Amino acid sequence: GACALDAGDTAQAEEYLRRVVELDPTNAQVLYQLAELQVAKGDFLRARAFIQRRESVGNIDPQTLELAARIETALGDRAAADRYNARLRSQFPEYRPSTPEQPGTP
Repeated sequence: GACALDAGDTAQAEEYLRRVVELDPTNAQVLYQLAELQVAKGDFLRARAFIQRRESVGNIDPQTLELAARIETALGDRAAADRYNARLRSQFPEYRPSTPEQPGTP
């Protein structure tokens, strides 16, 4: 799946990643990648579902919180985005977002 993503073949990547999740539903990395793929496609509801599944695995990282905030912002749930941003600031105070915008902003 990662190789297909790197090659820009998102359809094939999604197929591979979904197969992995079928075999290992708690694979945090793959759940995160599927959420990112859904964001790229503009399917924020599915992205939210993958992020929620990723969260249930535990050991959340700052990139996941940042992505979750962006998803909630895109869905118009400002309260949820604010909660993710607050967790990001409190749990990872040294983290800097991958984009120049603040986490959770479109």
